[in-house]
Amino acid sequence: MGEKLIKLIGILWCALSLSDVGAAQTVKKKTVKKAKPAPMLPAPMTAVMQDGRTVILKPDGKWEFSANPLPKKDSVVVKKPSDAAVLVLKELRKMQAATEIGITFQEYRARMIDLKAAVDEGLRSVAEEELKREARLALEAYTDALDLWNRQANSRYPLKQSGDLLREEAKDICEKYGVKEFAVATSGVEIVNSKKVINFIWTFAKASIEKAETVSKP
Repeated sequence: MGEKLIKLIGILWCALSLSDVGAAQTVKKKTVKKAKPAPMLPAPMTAVMQDGRTVILKPDGKWEFSANPLPKKDSVVVKKPSDAAVLVLKELRKMQAATEIGITFQEYRARMIDLKAAVDEGLRSVAEEELKREARLALEAYTDALDLWNRQANSRYPLKQSGDLLREEAKDICEKYGVKEFAVATSGVEIVNSKKVINFIWTFAKASIEKAETVSKP
């Protein structure tokens, strides 16, 4: 009886020991947790400013400039006429407007004095060669028109009140501008109408002014 009891107690003890070991392993398995993978953070956002710098926007909401900003892009340079060129064109346009509206010989002569002084002074500071050339051509045309007007006022032709003068008195200016429209007076002499020639010369001056303005534009 005593031996059987001892054996029974031993069997129970072994069973309890195995149960405890299993329970411990079960507890151990339950308590061991796998490490969670680190969350994937969104990539920083970047933007390039107009001055070439790169702005970095971080996932936490903070922003900063990049350590090595992009080189600044070359800016577009808009060509503008110089102040002197603007002044020259303005003075030439004033004379053009006066000839289109109507002007007397005395007014024209007075205006030519001021125009020549202003254009000559302004062109000293103008760098654009083509603009200078066209402005000088316009000034020269206005000067030739004054010269022809003065010749007509002092013409030897007896009917000069009509605006006519002898062809020989205007031959050089007519050839310069390609004027070939002449007439024959009742006396048999060749004459030319100064008003028509002067208006043609003024048209030539206007064309030069417009070309000079085109050259001055960006």
